[in-house]
Amino acid sequence: MAGIFLIKCDDNAVREFLTLCVKAAGSKAEYDIKTSERPCAALLSAEYAQLSEDIKAEYKDCRVIFLGGNFTEGESLQLPLLPEQLAHILDECGKTAPEDSILDENTCVLNVKGKDIALTLNEQVLLKYFARNPNRAFSNEELALEVFGADVADVHTLTGETAASLSKKLEGASDIWALKHLWGVGYKFEIMI
Repeated sequence: MAGIFLIKCDDNAVREFLTLCVKAAGSKAEYDIKTSERPCAALLSAEYAQLSEDIKAEYKDCRVIFLGGNFTEGESLQLPLLPEQLAHILDECGKTAPEDSILDENTCVLNVKGKDIALTLNEQVLLKYFARNPNRAFSNEELALEVFGADVADVHTLTGETAASLSKKLEGASDIWALKHLWGVGYKFEIMI
């Protein structure tokens, strides 16, 4: 599932490097906020930091990442960029909600084709994990350890109940993805396109 990355940087070498990395990850690079399709992330150099609020207002689920400098809000990557750093960000951002869905992390509301689905915080955390790992089957034990961690009390029950509740809420919500319960195995977030 390729994502779209909005790149705003005046340094040609950095912009070219970012573009090559984005394309190598199977994603698409865009450069103009006005013509960009809904990006999963915006990579902004210091001279474009003021655009972050506009981007967040226009694309609520877009992750804003600042390049270099010390920014008090949001994520930042220090320059020079290391390919490993960028590869991790690209991999994580490129696997977000499918096109028919928008997740508002502030309110824990998933909007699918115009219909709002209220989620608990645990359901939101689990959904984001599934969306970043599409078409992969997870046992309840794997989900418990990878999503909530071993130090959470009764983590297996928490995971099972959260996944079951999330699966019920999302049943039939989308034509292009589904959270499927695999009897005797666990769960899988399936992309059907």
